[in-house]
Amino acid sequence: MRFKDRRPTGDSWSRVSLMASVLVICLVAFIVWGQYARNEQPVVQKTKVVVRMKMPGRRAVFVQDKAENSLKEEKKPEKKKQAKAIDGYYRTRKGDSLFKVAGRRDVYGNSMKWPSLFRLNMGGLSGMGLSDDFEHKELPVGLGLRFVTSDEAAKNLAKLGRKVWVVNVLSSRTSKKIVPAALKLMKNGYRVYISSAVVKGQEWMRLRVGFFGDRPKATAAGKKIMSVLEADDAWVAKLGELELKGFGGY
Repeated sequence: MRFKDRRPTGDSWSRVSLMASVLVICLVAFIVWGQYARNEQPVVQKTKVVVRMKMPGRRAVFVQDKAENSLKEEKKPEKKKQAKAIDGYYRTRKGDSLFKVAGRRDVYGNSMKWPSLFRLNMGGLSGMGLSDDFEHKELPVGLGLRFVTSDEAAKNLAKLGRKVWVVNVLSSRTSKKIVPAALKLMKNGYRVYISSAVVKGQEWMRLRVGFFGDRPKATAAGKKIMSVLEADDAWVAKLGELELKGFGGY
């Protein structure tokens, strides 16, 4: 059996080569076009959108608040500086009296101890008229009042020792008799104090002069005191521990 020779001839080969060339050219062109298209395609960048949120009136509110605070500070009443007793001296303010100053916690804490203030400051108070309400009279503003400090009172009490006898000058339910007698005795150099006592349900004020080591000395002092006051109703008494501690150091 004889096979037919199917090898391409010269013309057939030329056609195949041409078609292959065309295909290659088309493929290259397609690749080049694709690359060009990718290069030429615009790149779309994502745009960041920044939203600036303006707080309405924020600065204005701050300024307004600041202004209001300043206004409040201006309107706020200035606190009055409290007068303080320092190193045994108290500077008087408007409305002060011996009775009021003695009652201050930073002075004596007991208004009945006003005679101690008068005795220590007698020279500066000499211009004030003496009367039965002297302890309540308003003092000059800015007056430096000397008083016995708690440390000084403790030392004075220690020096006093057992001098527990006093002269009870007079007793009264009001200060009208007590005050003039107390002022007169202090001007004559006597150490007086005013205590209180409840007798049969009634409160009495007692003007007393101290302090003496025994009864005879107290009795002798009582006679001199009565001559100064032109009275004869004084009597002597022995103090208890409580009254001695309360008044002995002042």
